[in-house]
Amino acid sequence: MQSKAKVKQVLGVTQAIVLASAAFSDRANSQNADNKTPVSSSELKTVMVKENLSIGFLPMSRITSAIFNSKSPSGSFRLLNADGPIQVADYPENIKIISQKFSELKQSPAFLTLSVSFTTARTVETQSYPSPSPIVSYEVPIPTAYDRARVYFNGQRYVVIPPRPKDFKVESYAPGTTVNIAPVGYRTLDSQITISGTQEELTVIKTNTKILKLGEDSVIPVSLNVTNLAELRAFAEKTNAVAPSDPVWKSASTELMVNQILSGGDVPLTIVMTPIIKVISVDLTSDPIIIPLNAQKQSVPFNRSINNALRFPANPNFLKVFFGTVVNAAKETPYFNIRAIVKYTDNTK
Repeated sequence: MQSKAKVKQVLGVTQAIVLASAAFSDRANSQNADNKTPVSSSELKTVMVKENLSIGFLPMSRITSAIFNSKSPSGSFRLLNADGPIQVADYPENIKIISQKFSELKQSPAFLTLSVSFTTARTVETQSYPSPSPIVSYEVPIPTAYDRARVYFNGQRYVVIPPRPKDFKVESYAPGTTVNIAPVGYRTLDSQITISGTQEELTVIKTNTKILKLGEDSVIPVSLNVTNLAELRAFAEKTNAVAPSDPVWKSASTELMVNQILSGGDVPLTIVMTPIIKVISVDLTSDPIIIPLNAQKQSVPFNRSINNALRFPANPNFLKVFFGTVVNAAKETPYFNIRAIVKYTDNTK
């Protein structure tokens, strides 16, 4: 009986401890819930991200100014390559501000300096020589006799005097000849060598330069009055620009139509150049007819790092009828050159 009473006593104490522990836990949780404060947005701002932003043709001075004025103290950036994009490591809200500033800067006034030229290249053979030498042959002194070798004692040691050459005579040897003189020989200088090669000579036929607003289309005049009208018409028919049954031409002029295609990527500018013919027909006295020569169209993408002339082969017949320039296709290769430079105005902030 006594053992059963002790068991009941132990169970009662255990149950009391468990209940007290549960009550303490509930009270602690309740206090924590009452004391809990909401987390501020600044405390959540702990994760930095990386994002690549397109920079187009914006000058680096404008780019760095926009970033330094908008990034956080711990933010950073780096240019991935010469043409962009630029990688910004910062908090999302800072990157959003920088991206918006880039978009605003791209809306600032900018101008495109476009230079179009046609050149011919001719390969010529060249010859180069080493420094000329006046020597036709080399005169070498050759000994014909030798003094006998002598050995004597000077009181401390023996001294040996080797044979000495004498009675020299001069002999002539051609360049590149090996001459044996006892006990050693030597070789005369090599004969003169002629080096042949080739180089390219460029001749500029015609250059047209115009300043355009970035993103706007324009026209560059080439020839105001075409003199070889029949050949131009034949070329247009051959390239399917016109049909033989089309009205007879009375006069014509040639132009280059320039279309600029801007995109948001890192190859932001594509220049499309289409040669066009403006024709006044015999039976038409109003507006001229615009005939594009689509077979000669050139589409050229330009990056930030490309501002030199890009060269493309041109059709010799096209140069003749469109520019009035005759090219000797057997000796010369005609090329179509485009050079484009984008510059934002100084009031860009």
